[in-house]
Parts: sequence; C-alpha cells; structure tokens
Amino acid sequence: MSALEPLPVVTSPPKERVAYLDNARYWVMLLVVIGHSLTQYVAMDSAKAISYAPGEPYGYNARGLSYLALGDDENAFTDFNTAIRLNDNLAESWANQALVYEHRGDKERAARSYARALQLDPNYGPAKEGLARTRTS
Repeated sequence: MSALEPLPVVTSPPKERVAYLDNARYWVMLLVVIGHSLTQYVAMDSAKAISYAPGEPYGYNARGLSYLALGDDENAFTDFNTAIRLNDNLAESWANQALVYEHRGDKERAARSYARALQLDPNYGPAKEGLARTRTS
C-alpha cells in the first residue's frame, strides 16, 4: 500500500496535526485536530449531503465514520445501520458496523458483519483485517 497523501482541503483548517483513515476503496479523511475538531465539520457536511439525498447510503456512512472518530459509537452505529438499510450491498457499511461491535466488545457480531462485508467484496482489506482481529483476540 502506498503512503497516504493529504487531500486538498477547501477550507482553511488550523495547522495542527491531521489523522487519516484508509478505507480501502476510497480514502476517507477523518480530520481530528487537537483543541479544534474538524471531524465535527465533516459530520455537519455529511448531514448536509444526507439532507440533499436522504435515500443514498454514502452520506450516512461518512457521517458514521465522523461520529466514530469523535467517540460517539451510538450515533455511528445508527448511521451505519441506516446505510445498510438503504443499500445492504456496500461492504464498507458492513465493515464499519463491525467496528462499532468491536468497540462494544461483541466479537461474534463483529465477525458476522465483517464476514458479510467479505461476501460482498472478497478483497476488502479492512474487513479481512477486522475478521482476523475478531478471531485472534
């Protein structure tokens, strides 16, 4: 896997450190800034996308990742489940749901969600890694 390169930012963010999360098919940028959380901005931006296209799962999935980065597992879980309800053929949403199960310590449900993600996309790296984690720890 190649080194992650920063994506251009439309707004002028503070110059603090920014963390990125690789989500295999596309780069999902989760901006967590010390003292000033741009992740909240991403969550608001995703909410705007949801208001424009409430029947599309991608906005819910993106906002769920923002909630997860903020430590709000409950809202993240709700958004991932909504994304799955809207389109249950997205491996990313299933793997993201599994992350919440992992955070809650429910390895059995996490493994089932990762397995479902891999049924949809057998080469989806985050699901492979997550499933391996649930079986080894």
